[in-house]
Amino acid sequence: MTKGRTETVDFPHEPGESATIRMLSWKQLEDAKDATVASAFKLFENLSPQALEAITNAPERPGREAAEAKYDRATLLEAGVVTWSYQDPVDAETIADLDDVTAELLEQEILALSRRTEAEGEA
Repeated sequence: MTKGRTETVDFPHEPGESATIRMLSWKQLEDAKDATVASAFKLFENLSPQALEAITNAPERPGREAAEAKYDRATLLEAGVVTWSYQDPVDAETIADLDDVTAELLEQEILALSRRTEAEGEA
C-alpha cells in the first residue's frame, strides 16, 4: 500500500526550501504514462510525413533519462507533491510555474520513492 508513505525533499539549489512527496500507486504511475502517450499521439497526428521522418531520424539529444521520459512530468508532480515550503499552495497552476531544476528533482524523487518497493521486491 502506498497510503501515507511520504518523504521530505530538500532543494539544494534553494537553501531552506523543501517539499513533501508521496509514493504513487501503480494506477497513478499508469496515468502518468498514459498522459505521455496521449501527448505523443496528439503531436504526431498533425505532422507531415517529411516532419515525422525528420524526427524519427534525428540524433538523440541529451535530456531526461529514458525511465523518466516514459512519464508525464506534470501528472507525476500533481499526484506526488503533497506540500512545500513556498508560500503558494500546491496546485496544477503553481506546479506548472516551477523552474525546471526543481521540477526535475521532484520528478526523480517521486519516481525513486514510488519504484522503491519494486526494487526491494526483486532483491
